[in-house]
Amino acid sequence: MDARARERLAVARMALRLLRHRDFRNELPDTNAQGEHVIVPALPDDTMGELFAQLHAAKGTVYVAVPDGDDVVIITLTPVRQAARPDSCPIYRHMEVKMVIDYLRMCRTPVTCYEALPNVTMQLLDDGPAHPDSLLADAT
Repeated sequence: MDARARERLAVARMALRLLRHRDFRNELPDTNAQGEHVIVPALPDDTMGELFAQLHAAKGTVYVAVPDGDDVVIITLTPVRQAARPDSCPIYRHMEVKMVIDYLRMCRTPVTCYEALPNVTMQLLDDGPAHPDSLLADAT
C-alpha cells in the first residue's frame, strides 16, 4: 500500500469515528440510487476529476471526507437535474479539493457547480498531400 492509500485509509477511519458520534441518517440523509450512503475519503490535493468520477459511479449523492489538521471536513456532491444557472460555479477536473473547500467556506451556503470541460482551439494542420493548401505542405 502506497503512502497516499494509507493517508486515505486514515481519513476513512476519521470519518467513521466522526459518524459514530452523530446520527448519520439524520445529518446525512441523501443516498445514491441504491439507497446507500457513499463516503469517499479524499486528500486535499486530490483533483475534483477523481471526485466527479466517484459521483458518476455512485449515481447519487457522495459524501467526501477530507482531512483538516486533526479533524475531518465532510462535503457533499449531489447531482443537479437542471441546467447550469448563470451564477453557477465552474469546477475543472484538475482543481484540487482543498480549493473547493476554501470556496465553500467563503460562501457558507450551498453552491451549484458544474463540471467545466476544457476549452480548446482546434486547427487542421495537415490535410495530406492531396490538399496543397495544407499548412504543412511546404514543410516537405
